[in-house]
Amino acid sequence: LTPALLLRLTVAATKSSAVADKALDAVAAAASMSLPGWPVDEASKLLLAVARAKNGSETEGVSSLYNRASEVLCLKIKEFSSAQLIKIVLAINKVSACRPLLVAAAFEIANSRLTELPATQLMLLTQGLLPLGGTHAGITMVLDFWAAQFNEQSRAEDLLTESMGTQMVTDRRKDLEAKGQLTADQLAKLAQTLAAAAPEHEKFWKALTTRFVGQGDAEGIAEELSSAGKSALKAAFPDGGGPDFEGKPMFLHVALGHKLPKGMKSRRREKADKEKEKEREKEKEREKEKERE
Repeated sequence: LTPALLLRLTVAATKSSAVADKALDAVAAAASMSLPGWPVDEASKLLLAVARAKNGSETEGVSSLYNRASEVLCLKIKEFSSAQLIKIVLAINKVSACRPLLVAAAFEIANSRLTELPATQLMLLTQGLLPLGGTHAGITMVLDFWAAQFNEQSRAEDLLTESMGTQMVTDRRKDLEAKGQLTADQLAKLAQTLAAAAPEHEKFWKALTTRFVGQGDAEGIAEELSSAGKSALKAAFPDGGGPDFEGKPMFLHVALGHKLPKGMKSRRREKADKEKEKEREKEKEREKEKERE
């Protein structure tokens, strides 16, 4: 049987329990034998279809296919497109026999593909790689990339606020979100996904905090949270628990209304004090000008 026909039969097993029960084992066994000659696109679709099959995913044939895939596809990892690699990650991330393939896919994407991924695909990839463990090098590289993206977005908004005002930043943010930049609710969902899996990646959590709280003169995105977004953050930080990192009290205050520790100023108070300080400096300059006259 050709790869195309084997793939069609496997896809049929995702739609019919009867087909899965009667054919998946034999189809998977046949595919494992011919897998070295499969085009990479069809190979990625095959693994995803097997993962989605109605029944029969724990048969001997499927087990043989998973073992063969880990042996064969690791050698072809650079031939896959980024979208195909994400399909593979989602298909095999919970299959112990395919862990070498999952690791190979993680490092291939983390080392050379992250900049080409839209944010929504990067979210899928992040979720798909979590079975590796939050401290795995591949996950660490992905979270470092997220942190760099968040920091750049916050820095740009701070500069724009200083030069063009808050409304311009708000309009620009909405435009970027329409083009794929993650919204406040999506970031809250990402936080919920990672809170238990990668609580110790402080660089990520600090950068995420800055997105919600704001940097410099720029306002953060906390005010854009819907009730669903707030629920996701409450699940990530139940009763103030969850990951610990610098800036957490302010983050929880701004995003969820938690009380600040005694002596800590709110962001609004900090801004007001900063404005007063600027005004005092201006007054001093005016007084010096008068003295010089």
